[in-house]
Amino acid sequence: MRKKRWIAVAGAVVGLWLLPSVSLAAELKGGLKIGLNLTDIHGADVRAFPEYDDPDTSWFMKFGFCGGGFIAVDLSKTVALQAEALITMKGSAQTGYPLDLWSLRTTYLEIPLLLKLTGRAGKSQAYFLTGPALGLKLSGVMKQNGEPMTFSGIKSTDMGFVFGFGGVTRSKIMGELRYTMGLSKFIERDSVPLAIKNTAISLMVGYMF
Repeated sequence: MRKKRWIAVAGAVVGLWLLPSVSLAAELKGGLKIGLNLTDIHGADVRAFPEYDDPDTSWFMKFGFCGGGFIAVDLSKTVALQAEALITMKGSAQTGYPLDLWSLRTTYLEIPLLLKLTGRAGKSQAYFLTGPALGLKLSGVMKQNGEPMTFSGIKSTDMGFVFGFGGVTRSKIMGELRYTMGLSKFIERDSVPLAIKNTAISLMVGYMF
């Protein structure tokens, strides 16, 4: 099963980068970006996760890495279709009374397909991004008091929707702030999905080729 998953991941990445080449008349742009995530989990079942409903516990945001590459196909002077392949770390941490400490860390190959709206060109150019994102799980771990625990309830995929904005200078340096809203219940218990979803705020810098 793991071998098939990695074959699917490799196929998705290859397809992602080859797809824009079908439009030879379009202007292609690409680049690399790297940054930090500020992530959390939310939903009706969060307080009762992982084992009990305790009013003295809360889940808090967690920092993580994000980075990867993108290719954009210009559809007009102000509209483009942008496909990305990002390694992104998500998760959250829970503190309780007196010593309970749980943490959740997931790493995904995230593949957003975004509509990019660009403003007028000048010394710098602003843009807005929106669209769906598919996350393919690369790893996932639960810890209690810093010690890994056996937990197999993290699903292999996660769907989200991206809203973001940024800017690029004439020297092709770019900065970007985006919010990825989780759409799917990515945790299950006894094969039953829990009402728990990912959320991420990402701040990235990059270079456009």
